[in-house]
Amino acid sequence: MTGKFFHSDHLVWLVNQDQAHEFLKGQYLFRKLNSGLSIHGGTICPSKSLKSGRLINRYVNLIVLLEGDLRFSINEHRYDIEAGEHGKLILITPDNSSLFTRYLVNGERSIKIAIKGIERWIDGDTKDKYPSLYQRPVRIRELDSEQRGLSLNFLQQIMDPSPNSLMLDYSALKLLDQLWANFADDCAEDGETLQVNPDTEFVEQLIMAYQPRLSAQELADCLHLRERTLQRRIKNHFGCTLRDWMHRQKMIQALQLLVQNQLSISEVSYECGYKHVSNFTQAFKQYFDSTPAEIQRSNAPKVQFN
Repeated sequence: MTGKFFHSDHLVWLVNQDQAHEFLKGQYLFRKLNSGLSIHGGTICPSKSLKSGRLINRYVNLIVLLEGDLRFSINEHRYDIEAGEHGKLILITPDNSSLFTRYLVNGERSIKIAIKGIERWIDGDTKDKYPSLYQRPVRIRELDSEQRGLSLNFLQQIMDPSPNSLMLDYSALKLLDQLWANFADDCAEDGETLQVNPDTEFVEQLIMAYQPRLSAQELADCLHLRERTLQRRIKNHFGCTLRDWMHRQKMIQALQLLVQNQLSISEVSYECGYKHVSNFTQAFKQYFDSTPAEIQRSNAPKVQFN
């Protein structure tokens, strides 16, 4: 999908300042509650196709999709979710640094609520109570009639131009309690069946040894392992090939450097081990569905954020 790329914070600012009419129709609001939760919701219908994205770390986002479609990607993985007849619940919990990209398609109307800031309460329970919370980046459930009714009532409160802050917090926490129950048991049950390699020392050594310009053999040499042994341990721990793991690390490092906006694209390309900027740009675009230039432009300093 082609379209203008925004940093997510910039897009939020435009909506809150009522300056997004050029490309967004409908009524959509972002609110920060006294409880620490961030809520946004309403009806949105883009008049132009666009993307918004940002770098996230240990991110928990609970979404109620009441109508329409939700399209997003986490790094190279794309998700296109339809609300269907009754709606969907979507729990988004990527681990480590990731680029979260939201796709808005021209003329595609949707109604949803998003609740963020949940991790401040559940991260303390993750190891014992929800051991697999961050091991699956996206979980999807059907919305039942009671949850749909609560969500619609809460959406009305969000859209009130002068809501009662105490009632809004109360309703948000009540809705969150109802919705989280759909995923809490699943996260706990998954933890009993998933076999997670506890070799944290290996992971720490691997991260310390990794450099973008190292070959697989050179990385294995740094760890005093045979390449085949390293491949096996990567597969056991991360569930992917050594090549895929190294490529992901390279892309995430590139993303972090671009977000910092202190190096040129050619310098980032060099730091990440590419001889030619064109090869770097192609690999980055293929992985994140956004170009390095789009990421840099969207993270450039803006007066309204000062």
